[in-house]
Formats: sequence, C-alpha cells, structure tokens
Amino acid sequence: MQRTPESIKNKRLLGWLGIVAVVVLTASAMFGASAIGLAKSPTQATLDEENGGGAVQDEPAGPSSATVAIMLAEWSITPSVSSVKAGVITFSVKNEGPDENHECIILRTDIQPDALPTLGDHSLNEDGDGITSPGETHVLKVGDEQSVKVDMAPGNYVFVDNITEGGTIHWEKKAYATFTVTQ
Repeated sequence: MQRTPESIKNKRLLGWLGIVAVVVLTASAMFGASAIGLAKSPTQATLDEENGGGAVQDEPAGPSSATVAIMLAEWSITPSVSSVKAGVITFSVKNEGPDENHECIILRTDIQPDALPTLGDHSLNEDGDGITSPGETHVLKVGDEQSVKVDMAPGNYVFVDNITEGGTIHWEKKAYATFTVTQ
C-alpha cells in the first residue's frame, strides 16, 4: 500500500481523535466518580493552611449525643469526663496556654500511651500499627477554642498533642489523656 500525503494526514487525524477521546472519557469518569463520592480524599484529616496547619474533618451527620470539654495547657490535656457512650460526640477544646500553641488529636488504640510508637524526631507516629484517628482540632493559639464533632465507636482512646515547633516536640512532654467510649 502506498502512503500518500492524504493517508498520512488521515492517520494523524485518527490518532489525535483517539487521544482526545481518551482524555474526554477519563475526565468524565473522574467527574462522575467525584459526583457520587468515590473520588473523595481519604477520611484522614487534611491540612488547612489558613488555620495554622491544623486538620479539618468532614463533620458527622446527626445530633450530638454528648459534649466533652477538653482543656489544653503546658503540658497537660484534661477532659471534663473520662468516658462517654458511643455516638456523635462534640469535643469543645480550649488552649489555656499560657505560652504555647497546642492541638488535640483523638487516637483510637489499645496501646498504652507510654508505648505508642514514635518517629525519628521523637514525635508520635500517628499512622503506626494499631492506631487510627477519627478526628482532631486545628493548631490552637493560646485562648483559642474549637468544637469538633466526631462519630465515636466503643473502644479505648487517647487524646494527644503532637505539634513540633520551635525546637519543641510536644509528644516528648507526654501530655495525654486516656478516654473510653462505651456501648
């Protein structure tokens, strides 16, 4: 078969049409997956740079079954109660300072707090085996407050501060509180 300028032109056109078709199909599949919720980002918290690098979660639907106040300070985490029934819990968290920014990360784990895994910089390994995090606050400046609603299943939990800033690794100060969610 002889290659004429017309046949070469037609092959190129068909090649470009194939590429455009693949792009269009990929884009429509991604849009469709996003529209039905399949392409959402992981349920792990995502950073919100405008709020000091703290994390933001999708808020669970439904009314809160309990409210727990949590006070953060150097170097303590103090919840108003140590146990609640399972359900959507509202955590009202306040940084009492007096000098440092703090955060409150809620970890579900059966590991004793002193045995939780750490990273090379001695901060807590929040992604370690046997640990999940259903929610956390933003980084809170002294005096700041934040309410976070979290759907809590029965189990053992630990509230921790894992900020690393200004040469201070908050987890090394071992400020934590244990918490239990019952049936």
